[in-house]
Amino acid sequence: MRPRGNRVSQLQITNAGLDYRNAVFAGDEVQNITHFAFANIDGQDESAPIDPNTLIPENIVHTEPVKAVSRIDGNAIVMSAVMGYDVGDFDYNWYGAIATKANNEQILIAVVTTALQSKTKTTGEVYGNYSSKSIVWRSQNIAAQLNITLSALPWQVQVGEFVSAAEFAAHDHSQYLEKTAFNTLLPFVTQPNISLFNRHNIKDSNEYIAPLLGLDDAELQNNDWFSVRASYGQPVIKQANTDAAKFKRLADGAIDTQVTIVADDKNERVFVYNVTDNVWEF
Repeated sequence: MRPRGNRVSQLQITNAGLDYRNAVFAGDEVQNITHFAFANIDGQDESAPIDPNTLIPENIVHTEPVKAVSRIDGNAIVMSAVMGYDVGDFDYNWYGAIATKANNEQILIAVVTTALQSKTKTTGEVYGNYSSKSIVWRSQNIAAQLNITLSALPWQVQVGEFVSAAEFAAHDHSQYLEKTAFNTLLPFVTQPNISLFNRHNIKDSNEYIAPLLGLDDAELQNNDWFSVRASYGQPVIKQANTDAAKFKRLADGAIDTQVTIVADDKNERVFVYNVTDNVWEF
C-alpha cells in the first residue's frame, strides 16, 4: 500500500450528475441513486483533481446498493453505502455514486479518489472489516431539487474525509443532539460506562452495557444514540438485561444480544435507538 503522506482524497460531482439533478428537478426523471461502485485504478494520484466528465471505469471490483440518501440541510445531501463483514476481499482507491435512469442507463454522479484501501470479509475465525462510505453533495437547494426529505442519520455524517466535525456541529441535528453537550470538536471520551450522546473511545477488551434508560432516568427515546470506537482491544457491547434493547445490524438485519468490536477495527460505530422495535441500530 502506498504511504498516504500529505495526500488528501478528492471528491467531484460529475457533469452527468449535474444533468441528472436538472432532469429530476424538471420532472423528466425520478431520483434513483441506486448503488456505489468500487474500483482499483492503477497509478492513480488520489490528490489530483478529478475530471468532471469522468465515466464509470471498466475495472470495477465491487458494487454495493445504496443504504440511504438523506438530507443534511436544504443545501446538502449525503449518499451512503455499507459493506458488512460478508463483503470482500478486494482493494480499491476509487468509488462513485451511480444513479439508474428510467431507461436503465447508469449515470456516474459523484466520484471519490482515495489512497488504496482494503475490504476483507470474515472467513471462519478470521474477522474481516466493516465499512460505510458516504458522499456529501453540496449545492444550493439540492435537497429540494432531488426530492430528498429523509434527515441524515448520525452514522452517515461522521468526522471523516469530506465532512468535518465543525460542519457536522453547524447543521441542524436537533433530533439527535438537542440533549447533548457537543462542542465543535465532537470529542471522544474514555470512561468505564457507556452513556447517551457521547462518542466513546475504548482501550480494552472489557464488556460494556448499552444504556438502559434515557436522560434523567426517563425511558429511552427514539433516536437516542451513542457511538463506540475501539482504539485497542476487542470490547463487547451487551444489552442491559434480557428485556432491554438488542442490537440490529442495518447491513443485513441481523439481531443479537451483544456486539463485538473486532480487534484492530478502529472505525466508529454509531448506535441509534429505534423505539418501535426496541433495538439499537448500527
